[in-house]
Amino acid sequence: MKKGNLSRVKEALLKSRNILITTHVNPDGDGISSEAALCLYLKKLGKHVVVINKDPLPEMFAFLPGVDEIHVSGQPTFDPDLIIVTDCGGLERTGLKIPGEFTPKVIVIDHHLTHDQNGEINLLDHEASATGELVYQLIKEMEKDSPAKMDYPIALCLYTSIFTDTGSFRYSNTTPKALEIASKLVAYGINSWTVAEQVYESKPYALLKLTGRFLRTLEISRKGRFAWGSIVKEDFKKTGTREEHTEGLVNYPRSIKGVEVAVFFREMNSEQIKISMRSKGEVNVAAIAEKFEGGGHHNAAGCIMKGSLKDVMKKVLRMVAESLQDEVPEEEGVEVHG
Repeated sequence: MKKGNLSRVKEALLKSRNILITTHVNPDGDGISSEAALCLYLKKLGKHVVVINKDPLPEMFAFLPGVDEIHVSGQPTFDPDLIIVTDCGGLERTGLKIPGEFTPKVIVIDHHLTHDQNGEINLLDHEASATGELVYQLIKEMEKDSPAKMDYPIALCLYTSIFTDTGSFRYSNTTPKALEIASKLVAYGINSWTVAEQVYESKPYALLKLTGRFLRTLEISRKGRFAWGSIVKEDFKKTGTREEHTEGLVNYPRSIKGVEVAVFFREMNSEQIKISMRSKGEVNVAAIAEKFEGGGHHNAAGCIMKGSLKDVMKKVLRMVAESLQDEVPEEEGVEVHG
């Protein structure tokens, strides 16, 4: 992360009065926790801050301080002089529509490997475990010249950010720096079990029913190097679940012994498919996602593609197979749910 950009972001925040914070569509733990923490701190500075997301808050994160004030809307209802985009490359990935008469400065705070960040000021660190790491460093920088200090609610949000994006400190992005920051956040009184319980041990029964339907779709490549599964709209109707309940399903095929890449296909509608990919390290799935106008990290990436589930699966699985010198059995990989 460039220190100069950290100072520029700090200066922009101090000069601004009306601030809009947002994150990417289908927000995850890092995006939500980062924007919530930043909102809480900026309000301590006396700023007028509004958080607006295109999509609703996943229920597993309802325990976080301040998230009850997040607005779900397609566009802001006030005129911000500054917009902060967390955990993605820019406004186009948030789903928000900014009226033409609004001309706010845009700051992007992101840790993804892809190169689509287009804020006027970009606070980036591709080696950071989570965007929450960058928000932590920003708040600590601002504390130097401000009476406003980090407190338990802010620390809880930032700990959750790092906790979720490292897969509860299991993934390869669990760096010494991530653990160091997490330990400092715990010192504010964070109970790590409380966070783990809320995120991983409080699943609704309907989610397990959805998981069962997903597991029935699992397939594996000829050499066992990659595996995949899918969910269609009908699955949500049958189980009474929502899109947010698919979070983490891609980890089931990823957990298969010998599998290097896992792919999860989710039918958004009859013409759009959302793809999530996970790698154990050998394959850069962000590079694959970029070929389909998506992005992400080396080990976690995704994209949205137009087409039927069958056609999209063929295209994506062919690309994954090439990256692993493997192949999809002809009779498998393209079946849709009945």
